[in-house]
Amino acid sequence: MANGEITNTVIKKEFTQGAGPAFDQLVATIWRLSLIVAGLVVFIYFIWGSFEWLTAGGDSEKVSKAQKRLTNSFIGFILLLSVVAILKFFMPLVGLNIFCPIDWTTLSFQCSQ
Repeated sequence: MANGEITNTVIKKEFTQGAGPAFDQLVATIWRLSLIVAGLVVFIYFIWGSFEWLTAGGDSEKVSKAQKRLTNSFIGFILLLSVVAILKFFMPLVGLNIFCPIDWTTLSFQCSQ
């Protein structure tokens, strides 16, 4: 047994081989894809609000609706940046790296560790 290694005496070793990295990759992939989708949603919401404001034609109700949409997209952007900052800080502590380049042909992430 290596120094500091924790072993499970109930589950046989052959059942646990290879289970850890696959789960880590799954969690990292889900986080990466969710951050990409959230970024796209915030961007589309911002464009939508901007378009509404441009086409409001001076109607104060439409302008206020567009301003509210832009404010909400800005809040979403700040929240997204906060999540990324928190993940950048805490992910190395738990041994995950979700900020890697994406190979879109295989939907896998190429991390050099």
